[in-house]
Amino acid sequence: MAFLSKVHKSFLALTRISSHFQFLVSRADDLVSMMTSKLTRKSFDFNRSICHQYDYIVNRITSSSKNTDELVDLEKYIDNLRSGPLIHLKVEVNLLLLFVAIKLQRFLYITCISEINLYTDVCQIIE
Repeated sequence: MAFLSKVHKSFLALTRISSHFQFLVSRADDLVSMMTSKLTRKSFDFNRSICHQYDYIVNRITSSSKNTDELVDLEKYIDNLRSGPLIHLKVEVNLLLLFVAIKLQRFLYITCISEINLYTDVCQIIE
């Protein structure tokens, strides 16, 4: 009888631990979802900004010059691009690639959490 009592207490303790674990997993998943949503919104705006900058550059350098002064201004603009704005855009694109890497890591995290949830579901069925 004492053995069954110990088994019962162990079972109740494991059940509490399992429910706490499920809560922690759920909360962690919620926090990751919130952070990912915010990063996705910021990334979208950031990406859109990069696209607008590139569009402006393309429109400016492909425009037809009407006279020599405009052609000289265009040449100065292109020289200036090489020394500053294009380098800045390259840095921004690298940041965007970092965000993509973070999104991939998030996908892998979700996959791991799904496997943990499956494992705890199986454990509950066994109990």
